[in-house]
Amino acid sequence: AIIFCDSCDLAVHQSCYGAGARNIPEGDEPWYCDLCHAQGKRTSRRADQACVLCPQRGGAMKRTSDGRWAHIACALWIPGADFLDPEGRDVIH
Repeated sequence: AIIFCDSCDLAVHQSCYGAGARNIPEGDEPWYCDLCHAQGKRTSRRADQACVLCPQRGGAMKRTSDGRWAHIACALWIPGADFLDPEGRDVIH
């Protein structure tokens, strides 16, 4: 299923996004992507958030082990990058 962040409208595949998208609230309860959740659910576009693994900004990101942010796709495709929780696709290292 594709889900949308209720703050920034980021669209992600529930299974690809991992642990942050496994328990979607029911009814009118909002769901927030990891970045919006970490930023206090501010209503804004996240285009200014930089990925530490590539020059692109915005998109589906997860927190890194040093507190920065990286794209899920970058962590999957860049040699040497991985997830501390591969099954939940959480914390890029």
